[in-house]
Parts: sequence; structure tokens; C-alpha cells
Amino acid sequence: MQNWNERWLALFDPTTKDVEFLIFSERPTTLTVRADEDENIDMLQIILPKGAMVWLGELTHRDLTIDSDSDGVPDFIEDYLQKIIPKLGW
Repeated sequence: MQNWNERWLALFDPTTKDVEFLIFSERPTTLTVRADEDENIDMLQIILPKGAMVWLGELTHRDLTIDSDSDGVPDFIEDYLQKIIPKLGW
């Protein structure tokens, strides 16, 4: 994981086309990630402020390699989340 400045988190397995994502009404207060010896995430703990809401979604990715601004987030994820987050009203 890199510097986390957003209120969302996307998880994907590069061997499939599925991307799961979480959108948080408030930024988590704690994020703990544990990985196995192959660097595969095997535990993710997210602690949110009291009353925070979470929206869970799933996308099928087209191409995880297209990242026009080189920020490490595939363009299709950024494009989708920029459209959906304002609709949540958070």
C-alpha cells in the first residue's frame, strides 16, 4: 500500500478480472494489513470512527496497466469512483 489519501480502498487479484472496493463515509482511524511470505494480503483490519458508513462494490477490470497520471491507481478505478462517490452524498 502507498500513501493513503482517499476514502476508498480497492483490492484485486491480478489473475482474475474482479476488483472489490470499499468507500468510506469517513477516513478510517486505523488500517492494519498483514501479508504472507509471498506478499499476498491475508488479513485486513479497518477501524472507522463511530457512525461511519461503508459502501462495498465490485467491478470487472478492463486493464489494470492503464494509469495515465502514474499514481499507481488504474484509470478505470479512478474514473468510476470519481463518478460514484458524489452520488453517495458523503
